[in-house]
Amino acid sequence: MTGTPQPPGVPVTIHASNGVQIRWSSCPIMVDFDNDLRFQLRSDAVNEVTVPPGRYRAKLYSLYFGIKVGKAEIDVDTSSWAPVTFSYAAPYTIYSRGAAGYGELKRPGGRGILVIIGIAVAVPLLVVAITLLTTR
Repeated sequence: MTGTPQPPGVPVTIHASNGVQIRWSSCPIMVDFDNDLRFQLRSDAVNEVTVPPGRYRAKLYSLYFGIKVGKAEIDVDTSSWAPVTFSYAAPYTIYSRGAAGYGELKRPGGRGILVIIGIAVAVPLLVVAITLLTTR
């Protein structure tokens, strides 16, 4: 996690999935609790941050070359000083939304990968088939 030393506050535990994959690595995962409360999360890890007591709309996303992808939001209430734990699942592709919730989550976008691969295979086969049918 990056940033300045954290003041005393309420512990928030975030279970983060792997980030969106780009070639040989994954995109950084970020969480914004407020304009001044931004943390970078470790992928496929349990991350602990400290926030002041209050009510927040946590905005989670992956940074894909500076663009926020896989966005997800969750309401977090630390006003009672009780620790909070939630999960973020980054999508498999940049074209899907992420998921945030209080429990285990599946990574969204798995079907999107199948569609992309299916189109990549079907289009060349269709071009070959049309070429073979029209040349006879």
